[in-house]
Amino acid sequence: MQMAFPTTLDNLTDGQTIESAHINNLEAKVGADGSAVTSSLDYLLKNPASLDPGHIHTTLSLTKAKAHNNNAQSIPSGTPTIVQINTIDFDPSGIVDTTHYKITPPKPGYYLVIGRVSISCSGSVEIYISKNGSISFVLDYDNNVTGITVRGGATLIYFNGTTDYVQLTVYQTSGSSQPLLNDNDCDCLQVLGPF
Repeated sequence: MQMAFPTTLDNLTDGQTIESAHINNLEAKVGADGSAVTSSLDYLLKNPASLDPGHIHTTLSLTKAKAHNNNAQSIPSGTPTIVQINTIDFDPSGIVDTTHYKITPPKPGYYLVIGRVSISCSGSVEIYISKNGSISFVLDYDNNVTGITVRGGATLIYFNGTTDYVQLTVYQTSGSSQPLLNDNDCDCLQVLGPF
C-alpha cells in the first residue's frame, strides 16, 4: 500500500510498531543503492543531469595563469617599473599578454593575484600590483636591502571580466639601474580565480 510521504517527523520511540507501508514509502523516496527509480534521492544524487535546474551542481572551474620575466630586465632606481612578464609558464585560457606584460582575467569576480621579484641591490625594494595601469596594492616592502632579495606577496582583487587587467610593478632605490635575477619562480605574476 503506497502512502503519502510525511511532511512532519513522527518522533517514534523504541517499542513502537512501524508499518511496512512506511518503510516501503521511505525506500521509494530514498531509493536503494544503485536505484534506477528516477525520482529516488539515490538516483538523483548519482545522475546530476537529472537534477532540477534550480539546484545545479557544478564543478568549480578556476582560471589560472602564470608568466615570468626571462631577460634580466633592468630596473631603474627611483622609478616604478612594470615587470616584463614575457614568458608564459601556463595559461590555458589565453589571458596573458606578453607584449604589454599584463594578465586580463576573463570572468567577473575576485582573483588571487601573486607577484614576486628577485633583485640584487642596496636601498629599498617595493613590489606592487598595478590594476588597469595604476599602482593599486602594495605586496611587499623592504627599506633596508643589501644584496640579493626576493620580495613578493598575494592579494585578492576584483576584476570585471572584460577590461580589467593586472601588472606587476617593482621600485628600487639603489641609486643605479639593477637587473632582475632572471628567475622564473621569482620574477613572476600569477592569477587564480574567480572566487
